[in-house]
Amino acid sequence: MNEPSRVAITGCGAITPLGPDAPGLWAGLANGRLAVRRTERLASAPVDLAAEVEPGRPADLMGWARGALKEALHDAGLDWPPKGNRAALGLSIGWHWPDNPSEAVPSPLGMDPADLGWQGPDESVFNSYSACAAGLQLVEEAARCIRLGHADLIVVVASDSRVNRAAVEGYARLGALAAPWPSDPAASCRPFDRERSGFVVGEGAAALVLESAASAAARRVTVRAWVAGAASSCDAGSPVAPDPAGAAAENCVRLALARAGLGPGDLGYINAHGTGTPLNDRVEADVLARVLGPEAGRVPCGSFKSMLGHLAMACGLVELVGCLPILAGTGIPKNRNLDQPDAPLRLSGWDAGDSKVSALMKLSFGFGGMNTGVVLTRGESGISAGGVS
Repeated sequence: MNEPSRVAITGCGAITPLGPDAPGLWAGLANGRLAVRRTERLASAPVDLAAEVEPGRPADLMGWARGALKEALHDAGLDWPPKGNRAALGLSIGWHWPDNPSEAVPSPLGMDPADLGWQGPDESVFNSYSACAAGLQLVEEAARCIRLGHADLIVVVASDSRVNRAAVEGYARLGALAAPWPSDPAASCRPFDRERSGFVVGEGAAALVLESAASAAARRVTVRAWVAGAASSCDAGSPVAPDPAGAAAENCVRLALARAGLGPGDLGYINAHGTGTPLNDRVEADVLARVLGPEAGRVPCGSFKSMLGHLAMACGLVELVGCLPILAGTGIPKNRNLDQPDAPLRLSGWDAGDSKVSALMKLSFGFGGMNTGVVLTRGESGISAGGVS
């Protein structure tokens, strides 16, 4: 099992509205905890809903990125900072839009590779700015670099926050934000529900350690999952809305499966982008129904955004970390705020009978029609909803 082309996930970290680390994220998802609340940070914005890392406290994109990175390295049994000419770093750090123009805006390169000691050839640092698909595209690019032999180990990090007035005003003008749910603000984001009206802004960070199978074997480290395949595409259409036909998104999903050497029947779960906006959810559901075909009623599908909010450029990586326990047999988190399903799919609930998932797909479809899919297969980990054993 030491083929150089195989790419392992050997470490993970996360700082999210559901918890300060990856086990906190997993426990929150398993328990169906809703992090969406009204916040004073958006008191003057058109909508005051958000999922915050620390309620009431300003965003700390670089601090979260470093925290998630350190957790992932520790989980992978690596020193801080690791050094070597076969290691590389991939970053996706969202732009912080301060409400006060005098506030300092952190550089997207604020996590200086010179401080970290990475000396990997060709891909010492690469950044992804492809909107909501950015985090997953980091995984796709890192896996490609490792398979090509450019590096033995790559750590990918994504961090973002849109919990600020400028971002919310922009999204509100586009009609993308969820209206507060009358009886309970936490129920406002409703992916794939007939009453959905949009997403809720969120914030947080995640990190993954990816390395070649040979590197993982040499270090005798536990493989959390294998990156079996990945693909990206672009709608080449509207900068703010998906192509209603979903042709490019469908190509992305099919290509990711083909690169993994799998068919729709091999998937045990699909974690959708699932923003809760009427058009995005409809297009994504139609795409998945076409790709899955007869399997559409069997393969569980879901979205974490009702619980986490929409983490923008960090959403794909955070949600991918959230999927790791599913491959370890913990069961599939329930879709929250789903009272009237509005999709030709099997929308997942927490079910111990779904504990035999050996392959899953994570999708991110971003502004500008950027589409990315990553297929993971089961590793050797002892992850539980409460932590890593």
